[in-house]
Amino acid sequence: MTSPLLEDDILNFLETNDDSDLDFELSSNDESDDSDDGAIIEENIPAAGTSSCSGSHKDITWRTVNVSDGPHFKLDSIAQYSGQSCIKFPKHLTPTETFHLYFPEEIYEHVAEQSNIYALQCVDATYDIPKRSRLHKLEEFTANQIQAFVAAQIGMGLTKKPAEDSFFQDSFWLTKTPGFSRIFNRDSYQLLKTFLHFNDNAKQIPKGQVGYDKLFKIRPLLDITSEKYMESYTPGTAIAIDKSMVKFKGRLSFKQYLPSKPSSKWGIKVWSMCDSSNGFMLKFRIYTGKETINTDDGLGARV
Repeated sequence: MTSPLLEDDILNFLETNDDSDLDFELSSNDESDDSDDGAIIEENIPAAGTSSCSGSHKDITWRTVNVSDGPHFKLDSIAQYSGQSCIKFPKHLTPTETFHLYFPEEIYEHVAEQSNIYALQCVDATYDIPKRSRLHKLEEFTANQIQAFVAAQIGMGLTKKPAEDSFFQDSFWLTKTPGFSRIFNRDSYQLLKTFLHFNDNAKQIPKGQVGYDKLFKIRPLLDITSEKYMESYTPGTAIAIDKSMVKFKGRLSFKQYLPSKPSSKWGIKVWSMCDSSNGFMLKFRIYTGKETINTDDGLGARV
């Protein structure tokens, strides 16, 4: 069995060779419990077992990585390179139009459908609804309401209030925000927030069975948005795969702790495929923990 490439070997090779046609990216070492998760992109690599070059430490041998057994990024899904990286949609778009390219109408329709299903499931399971409960005001959700809810969430992130109710009930002339109450009243907003759903709970495979997905609750949303990133951009020749952290300290089984990260030690680790020239993300995959795959190639090969 051939030995995997070490980072020192690659760096030494780059310093001692003048070949300009070799182009590959180095991924940083992972600080989690997987020790060999450097991602590799293979392009015009010689056959396994043939010596390609040698450094001061030892001969470097390319090896074939078998990634067919696990989830991974498929390079053939990337748009054909046309000479330079470029955006595939008109450049003169408003911020709202640009947002809808990545968050299309089908998402709002899907979320409205799944939220209505979940609301019915909850109401059917409730035998005695109190007389003053907001559930008596429950109406069918629409795609327009979901779109308005997303806009309200963005607006709340930009406007600081002491409590959520203040966005709808604050009457003081200096701090009131009438835009929110024009879209929702407080009860309608809180009902939608209570029953907001992206997938049907009845279809979820139980934990411990084959096919169980930790991201089942948001899987449709991830599938739709991930494809939109690929459709809207043609990447350059240099593509890198590396990890990033989404800051999060709540309760989550696959939450990661990376003490060396300066700003986000706790969070969700995401593997991202990006254009190296500008950082545009082409694809992403959320790391949910070790996977039981029969391969000795490590996390980098699975990605």
